[in-house]
Parts: sequence; C-alpha cells; structure tokens
Amino acid sequence: DVGDGGRPDTYEQPIHQLDLSLIQKIKKNLNLTFRAQNLLDPNITRTQGEFVVSNFQRGRAFSLGVSAVF
Repeated sequence: DVGDGGRPDTYEQPIHQLDLSLIQKIKKNLNLTFRAQNLLDPNITRTQGEFVVSNFQRGRAFSLGVSAVF
C-alpha cells in the first residue's frame, strides 16, 4: 500500500514457500496425483516503517486427484 499523509508505504516481507507434487501411474491410462502447497506455512508480516501492520498465516492446502487419459 502507498502511504499517505506523511506515513511510509506498507510492505509485505519476503517469505519461503515449499510445495510438493507427486504423480503416480496406476494403470496404463490412470494417474493418481497428490499436491501439497505452502508446507512451511510461515508467518506473513506486513510492515509500515518500523511498525507491524498485520501478521498472519495463509495455511496449508492439500489435494488428491485421479485422472484418466484416453
């Protein structure tokens, strides 16, 4: 965010994110897929000058899928 009224801009501090994707062929035309996102789930901090404006975690996400190719 752009600061106004003499206040400094708001910045989101850098984070590390780790994602994982696994694909396993079950049969000739059938695949099983597992995905995990944001495994480290770091704190996300937004600062305005020296002050912390917000501090939160996005959470992890998991998915499992089956796909057929014809």
